[in-house]
Amino acid sequence: MTNTALPLGTNGAMTASNIIVPFNNSVDGSTLVITGGVISATGIQSGANVVNVHTVTTGSSYTIGTTDYAILVNKGTGSATTIDLPTSPVLGRIVAGKDAKGDANTNPITVTPASGNIDGSATLIITVAYGGVYLVFGGTNWSSL
Repeated sequence: MTNTALPLGTNGAMTASNIIVPFNNSVDGSTLVITGGVISATGIQSGANVVNVHTVTTGSSYTIGTTDYAILVNKGTGSATTIDLPTSPVLGRIVAGKDAKGDANTNPITVTPASGNIDGSATLIITVAYGGVYLVFGGTNWSSL
């Protein structure tokens, strides 16, 4: 793992608007202790909350929740589906969408951001059977990986 220096703020305190720290255990509270110092943080999510998988089995749309990571579209009756990306995501938020039924070639899955674009377009449409996409939020727009 590579160590990265954070910019210093007032009185030498480390500052950053969004910090992603990989860890395997749940973290509770508003601070995370790093060797040699403390980073003050808000909205820390435990490891159990950042990899939720939601399966869409009915309906025409689903809005990604704050703790959703992967959305699997696997409807009993085939029909087009819209996945709405979350409003106000944090910088670096990654989400995944997947045609788990294998019928996106006849029942497309449209991914729509609440604001901004995906790779310069207003929507991203999955039209390949078992197709999927990973998206990362870059601060204003989403990019596919």
